[in-house]
Amino acid sequence: MIRVAFQTCLTVLALLFSASVTMAAECADDPNECTPKKLCEVATNLKGGNAVWSTASRSAKHVTYAQGLGMSCGVVAIVDLCDTDPNECQITQLCEKATKSDKGQAVWNSAAQGHVNLAKEYELACNVKAKTTSVNQSAELKKVFNSLSALERKQMQYALKNLGFYSSGIDGLWGKGTRSAIVNYAQSNGVVDNSPNSVFRSIISKVDVPSSFAAPKRVVTQTGPFTEHVCTTNKFYMKSGGVEFTTNEGMTAGTLITSDGLIRFNSKEIKETTKAFDFITPYSLKFSGNKVSYYNPLMDQEELPKPLQSANSGDNTKLKRAFDEVIGPKTFNIKNNVTSWKQKFPTELGFGSGTAAHTFNLTTHQYVLRLKIKKPDEWELKLWATCDL
Repeated sequence: MIRVAFQTCLTVLALLFSASVTMAAECADDPNECTPKKLCEVATNLKGGNAVWSTASRSAKHVTYAQGLGMSCGVVAIVDLCDTDPNECQITQLCEKATKSDKGQAVWNSAAQGHVNLAKEYELACNVKAKTTSVNQSAELKKVFNSLSALERKQMQYALKNLGFYSSGIDGLWGKGTRSAIVNYAQSNGVVDNSPNSVFRSIISKVDVPSSFAAPKRVVTQTGPFTEHVCTTNKFYMKSGGVEFTTNEGMTAGTLITSDGLIRFNSKEIKETTKAFDFITPYSLKFSGNKVSYYNPLMDQEELPKPLQSANSGDNTKLKRAFDEVIGPKTFNIKNNVTSWKQKFPTELGFGSGTAAHTFNLTTHQYVLRLKIKKPDEWELKLWATCDL
């Protein structure tokens, strides 16, 4: 009797085991035959302690079936920070995001301009071969550019400057700076093979350009080897209260260093940050005899510059006198073909007392200003500019 009962139990267990094996086999072949638990077991794997969708070919239909039913199976979507913030990318990731394939060749991906800009900032080639512009292409660019109106040529330079490709003065004239800016824009945006007119339309479409440009009132006085030089700021450094802000040459990128860490700025953000100081507006240095004076078109307005108005709300007469002292002619020295001059910074301007040191290289035409304020608060400004006759 005991033996019969034992054999009966063995038979039942065999039947249950057989049914279980049959069900497992059917689930492995057909996701419709799976229980929810079995379906998720086949469709997922564990990776680093987290459930992820299986990439095995035998599990593909189970994954598709589970996802089609809206099942998560414990899989939590992992957001790649590199997708939204280029600074979070590893080098290989950055290059993958910043490039795309065009006829088997790696080219910059204009749809991921933030990643492209960061890759170029750190001089990563990312297997992108620089395209060269032939002599004929340059000649055609020059021909079409010069056929535009004076306003359109200036609008082109204005747009290129705002996009970070051009750093010289907005004069509407064709030169190396304008040519390089257009070529670099075309290469960065994948429009090298487009017609010049198409490239120009692309440039203008990216920026709201002015409808007119006020010509600066300038009287050029030739004095021996010197004359008037029109200068445009292309780099600056500022430090105040432990905070440092600096840009690269061309002001297409900048960094702000604080006690909390480092913050990166693009060309548009730099423009907005420095708007109040009018760093981008061209200005001129006038040499006459052994003196030099600083001239800015903004100084033609009857009111004092806005930064000075906001810095000091006191007696405008004293403020105007101090301002005239700053921009008035200064005696300069020459050594090794570099002119230099210094001046005190009046406290009446509201920024504190300090000194300003200027240098102008007669060979490279580079102007550098170093301003140091000591009281009441210490801060420092250094500004570089390129100048043209």
